Amino acid sequence: AERIDEIADDQQDLQQQVNDNHDQFAERIDEIADQIEDVKFHQGEDNQTGNRNHQQLLNQIEKISAEVERVKELQKRTISHTGNRGDYCLPEVCTYIADCIGDQRDDFLQRLGLQVNNGQDTKELIKNTPWPDIKRTLITLGKADIVDWIKGNTLITQALFAASIMLKQNKVKALINHLVDQPFSLSESDVCYIPREETYVNLSVLKSSKVEEEFTNSDRETMMKLEHMKLESIPMEDLFKKGDEIVVVRGSGGNGKTTFINMYDLKWAKGELKTDIPIEFVFSFACRELNTVLHGVKSSEDLFEKFYPEIFKLITVADLKEIADRVMIVVDGVDELQDIFQMEQKSTSEYHHLRLVQELIDPKGVLLPGHKTVICGRPKAAEFVKCSLKKNIIKTVVICGFNPENVAEYIEKFFGENNEKAERVKEEIKNSHNLKVMSSVPVFLWIICHIFSEELITKPLTSNTELYFYSCLVFLRNHSRINNGELKLDLNSIVNDETILKSLYSLMELSTKTYMENKMVFTENEIKSMPFGLQYQDTGFITKYSGIGVSSEVRFQFSHLVLQEYLCSLYISITTAISPYLSNRELSSCLPTILGIERMRKDKENSLFITFFDNLTRLYTTTTPFIQRASNWFQSFLFQKYMKKTIIPQSMFHRNVLMIDCNQPVCKDFLALLYEAKFDVDIPFQIESCRVINCTRDDDIRNAIYLIKKSKLPIFVPWKMIRGKSLTLYHSAECINFIDIIYEGKLSISETPKLMNCVINHTFYDKHMSNRPQKVNYLIKILNIKTFVLPERMMKDYVLTLDGSLECVSTIDVIYEGKLSVINTPKLMNCVIDENFYKDFIIGRSEGVNFLLEKLNVRTITLPKTLIPNGKLLSLSDSEECIELINLIQDGRLTLSHTIRAVMLPNNMIQDKEMLVIDDTRECTAVVKFLFLTRKHLDICLEEGQKITTCLINANADCDFEMVDAILQKIGIKTLKLPEYDRSTETLKIHSSNEVREWKLFLTLIQTGRYIFEDHIREVIVYSLKPSEAAGMESLLDCLNIKSIEYLNFNPLEKIDSDMIQLISKKFLGLGNHKTVKVSIGFTDISTIIFCNNENHLTLNYADHKDFANLHQVLFDNFIVESIYLLYNNTDILDNQNIEIILDVLKYSVNNMVDTCVCTPKDGPAREFLKNQKMHDKFACMIY
Repeated sequence: AERIDEIADDQQDLQQQVNDNHDQFAERIDEIADQIEDVKFHQGEDNQTGNRNHQQLLNQIEKISAEVERVKELQKRTISHTGNRGDYCLPEVCTYIADCIGDQRDDFLQRLGLQVNNGQDTKELIKNTPWPDIKRTLITLGKADIVDWIKGNTLITQALFAASIMLKQNKVKALINHLVDQPFSLSESDVCYIPREETYVNLSVLKSSKVEEEFTNSDRETMMKLEHMKLESIPMEDLFKKGDEIVVVRGSGGNGKTTFINMYDLKWAKGELKTDIPIEFVFSFACRELNTVLHGVKSSEDLFEKFYPEIFKLITVADLKEIADRVMIVVDGVDELQDIFQMEQKSTSEYHHLRLVQELIDPKGVLLPGHKTVICGRPKAAEFVKCSLKKNIIKTVVICGFNPENVAEYIEKFFGENNEKAERVKEEIKNSHNLKVMSSVPVFLWIICHIFSEELITKPLTSNTELYFYSCLVFLRNHSRINNGELKLDLNSIVNDETILKSLYSLMELSTKTYMENKMVFTENEIKSMPFGLQYQDTGFITKYSGIGVSSEVRFQFSHLVLQEYLCSLYISITTAISPYLSNRELSSCLPTILGIERMRKDKENSLFITFFDNLTRLYTTTTPFIQRASNWFQSFLFQKYMKKTIIPQSMFHRNVLMIDCNQPVCKDFLALLYEAKFDVDIPFQIESCRVINCTRDDDIRNAIYLIKKSKLPIFVPWKMIRGKSLTLYHSAECINFIDIIYEGKLSISETPKLMNCVINHTFYDKHMSNRPQKVNYLIKILNIKTFVLPERMMKDYVLTLDGSLECVSTIDVIYEGKLSVINTPKLMNCVIDENFYKDFIIGRSEGVNFLLEKLNVRTITLPKTLIPNGKLLSLSDSEECIELINLIQDGRLTLSHTIRAVMLPNNMIQDKEMLVIDDTRECTAVVKFLFLTRKHLDICLEEGQKITTCLINANADCDFEMVDAILQKIGIKTLKLPEYDRSTETLKIHSSNEVREWKLFLTLIQTGRYIFEDHIREVIVYSLKPSEAAGMESLLDCLNIKSIEYLNFNPLEKIDSDMIQLISKKFLGLGNHKTVKVSIGFTDISTIIFCNNENHLTLNYADHKDFANLHQVLFDNFIVESIYLLYNNTDILDNQNIEIILDVLKYSVNNMVDTCVCTPKDGPAREFLKNQKMHDKFACMIY
């Protein structure tokens, strides 16, 4: 009874807390709204950036409001389903029991101590009975099936229901807190704090089903094979499927594991995760937080109460056992768990905290038998944990970061509407192999986007260390402007700013202290204990840690582990204080970055970094006590000794070969160190070549190539690839590695026996050839191989068969690109094109197929059945596939193997069932050529109802005259239609000077005398005619028997000449020289002359004066000017050449007494100029 009362009181307290939180969130929303004007003020004169930040804040408020409404909705559900007794059954449970108890109802009620009342509903009678009593009674009565159904399909009690809702509610409230508390950047980089849901992109993973189907252990061979499996982006719903007990999510640092898990948790809480298994509770535990409490708890049950105190005021772990199969426990960051690697030598029973974690995650343990588990961490730690859970069904999902499509999607989401910056980052990544490799790691892409969003970096980034360095500066630059919105520091100012450097130095010391203690979460007091003090909110490196339960104290963490590692490495490099950490495993993680820093310091190529490093060193020296500095010589000695770990490991030498095996951790780590630090390597004299295996990741390939080039060793051709005198490509990791590395690195090859030809095994085609024709060709070229062996499947019954297989398509590409000869055994007589090849692969390959046919001396071809539906009629279409095939036949002068009698024209060449259209399309050109070549033995067939009597020759048609003429005669066409002719107005339009030449086909056909055109031309409009084209235009108009032009527009970029004057006189005016015209003269952006015949109006617009400054004078000399309209403004009068033209026009007007209207602004130099010329009273003046 006391327990029941406690639960009732707790529920009332929680209800009040929900209401209070809702009020607090509403108040905080109003506060953020008030910040908008402050943000706009801080932006200064940059209105565009201010508007973006303004909109960002509005979006943030809208998102917070939506989440608050979600909390309120969850609150309503809690109130409607819960009463005052937590162990009472839910209404649906009572209903189900009432429906299923049957004739045992009375006995059931009596055993429960309830009065049997036939007139009262059973569910009403039992609704106030605790579940344990009901469960015990049902089992006693042999109704265990009812109990099983209830446990499998409901949350049973009101307490469990309320706890599930509250858990979801708390997770959404945590999101609201995150959105409310997060800072808004006032820098130009307005994309730093987009909510994570807005930028989340699905990660690339190894398909988990394949992992478990094909491999059962975790040895190095398995991991190597996993590297070759196809990567794909999977929906979150597919992470945990029906039948899974444990899912291990593993991946390298920065690949997005934690983000993936957090998003899974959040989507579950918001009801957006549609899984095929019911999940009612998700309890997440971060190992970085477990480290702070594990040694202080006695049992795994205590962990639940420690992390989720509100939930376990309503229920107990024993309550969860009833629905354990619907409980998921997530443990993130197992690589950060203290002493995790001790599991390699000792049992977890010797480590209390490790035993607690194992009990937490083991579905076959006693804590919650049958619950679901998700374990997340870096590969080595994940494998250790898996080994301790061998009795369970374990599925492994390998997070592999981003594929190229993910990278593009993330960049677009990161920059939002700023497409220009997004495209710039994409281009930078596309043009840099290093950035391409780095961008596949989500945290690196996050850093890259931050760096390039500032547009401050002009030099290519060559290493991860350099990437970290610039990200460090950009973060400091962004956040240094929060306190002073007008301050805009460049990078050089940052590395010389003592205040900023002091804050950074504090961060470096804090990161070293916490990282070397494997401590990922720290308090505000620990931050304040650092030298110089630290305004954490001004840096961007530190964020609030949004943990659950455990502690009411505000705690912090670094934005990402890689930033913590970088700052730690920087501190050790500057202080050389390495001796306290020599026994730490964490130091080995920092070694690549430390070596990278040392390389940048010694190379002195990056002057900005040298200044940065020297200033930090000076800060360390001036603030460190003398006694501590006195021991620096010893620290430096140990530091330099540690740096000598850069010698090539002896395990990489095998006799006279340098063996590069990226499945060997020693080798993989050395390659990473070498690339990052770029130190010299000494190769023993007896080493003659190198061999590469198991290098499938982009970074491994890059690092291996760097070592090979650095060592100047030729690469060894795998002996399995050499069979007799043939280079054989087959499905193996070594073969694939070899091809990729040779191509990417453009490496030399060690001496091999003379190879005569290349043979490709079908397994290589099926699994690896799709993206490797160029790489195979490169290998063939450097080995000086001239001959290729055709696959057997392409030679069936003395016929070359082109099908839709990857084997066939790749063979064509390799032979054509490499211009190889082909071993033709047996002698092939004919080529058959399969339907699949025709539909999917022929486009762009006609030249390649023709090359292959020539090499095989095959001159006969069998077409796909699609083109010959009845065996005798070739049905052409306007599809790309058909046109490609036509080009193949005619370019190769091939003979058809069919008894074809006629050919049917494509529908796009026939208009209104009576007119043939000859245009400038690729399809038309190909068909015309094909019809011409086959005209002697193929008839042209028309569809029923078609009767072609005319032909429209497009003005741009570029077909050969002889071909078109022959086809028209074969069809019997005598009448041509004019191009660009408007029948409704009887107007012919000629759009550009180039079209004068393109009318050649039409004119040539007319001039043969075999064709006529019936269109009546009432007027002609000519656009944009150059003076140099005037003669050709006149010939065209004469040929068409056109007496005058209605409208003419040309661009006088050339000097006007007699031909243009003649054209204007004869065709425009129609009456020869000295026709009376009206003239308008002005000054515009584009120089043009426009004639309108029906109004006798000439318009002259000046923009450039190089070759036609006197054009107005030429026109005055050749025409009688009836009136002049002159327009100029205050800016036109500032140009001396414009003044000369204006004076010429005015003088001509006065001397020839021409009616003139001058239009100028009312005030300003334009009107003053007219007054100064004392001509103000001589013209009609207009003011605008």
